[in-house]
Amino acid sequence: MLEARRHQQKLLLSVRATFVGVGGQLPCFRAGEQTIAAMEQRFRNEMSQQQFAKFAGQLVKESLDHWSTRTYDCYQKCCMDIR
Repeated sequence: MLEARRHQQKLLLSVRATFVGVGGQLPCFRAGEQTIAAMEQRFRNEMSQQQFAKFAGQLVKESLDHWSTRTYDCYQKCCMDIR
């Protein structure tokens, strides 16, 4: 997450270009322009680098052994052959 935050402008530019290129017709753009705004908010620019690192670490900690993480991992193994 920290590295993605560092490159957020490039990532957002790529997402915006995709959105415009497909006319927002992909399922991931169902919310329209709000999709891009929501992505930008996830970078938590109001936080300092140190605050964001702590926040990201907490997200990782919460996801460890969470039922949704295990379920998604199982889906990837079974259906997508990702190991």
